Amino acid sequence: MRTPSADRFGSFFSRVQTERNVLAIVNARFSSVAELHGLTTEAIQQWQKRCAAVERPVENLDAICFLLHRVSARCKSEADQSRIVFDDEAQHRLPISGLLIQLREACLQG
Repeated sequence: MRTPSADRFGSFFSRVQTERNVLAIVNARFSSVAELHGLTTEAIQQWQKRCAAVERPVENLDAICFLLHRVSARCKSEADQSRIVFDDEAQHRLPISGLLIQLREACLQG
């Protein structure tokens, strides 16, 4: 049986790894336009504004930002382990890995 502190520690590293994966996906495609610096709402909104302000805006920008917000929300949700006790959302949602696949595809189209 895992201790609660070990679970929190593991979820922290999982969240960090997810953020690194997202930044790698987005910045590999759009670093020449604007770099994404994090998964906070503010960081995503700033990135979206910078991408929209360039001479040739990023295609598919709204879809990419939607996915970024979903990944961000999912990371926060998974860090809040108490939610699992109160609902069965985990059984009906696309896992973060699935969202990362969608994000990669959207970035390739953008």
